[in-house]
Amino acid sequence: MVHRPRLRRDGHTEGRAGEGEHPRQRLHGHHFGVVALAATVIGYVSAPVSRSRRIAFAVSSLLLMAPGLAVSGTYDVLGLVGMGGGEMTLALDVALRAVGLVLFAVLLVENRRQSEGTGTAAGSPEPA
Repeated sequence: MVHRPRLRRDGHTEGRAGEGEHPRQRLHGHHFGVVALAATVIGYVSAPVSRSRRIAFAVSSLLLMAPGLAVSGTYDVLGLVGMGGGEMTLALDVALRAVGLVLFAVLLVENRRQSEGTGTAAGSPEPA
């Protein structure tokens, strides 16, 4: 049986996943994450994207869309080597999404400058 959250009259959801949050709260992070993922896969935004920039776009995409995956993976690896894990808190989620947003904005501005010819290219662009 699949649990589907119910939509309340005020636009918020009730249920296990995302209890009490508005459906649009995660929309912006996912939108920016998809754009960052597109730059990773295609290798082009406003100008060609180098391999190192593609990796940075991939990291920003992960942090914007699913920071819990990175944290739980890190905690799992730490548990394997005998160090204690932790818990994904709301503060950690918001902080990692903010880091992803800042990284995405910096990469986007640098790419835009490169397309205008005012910035310097870091690395050589590679075809998708």
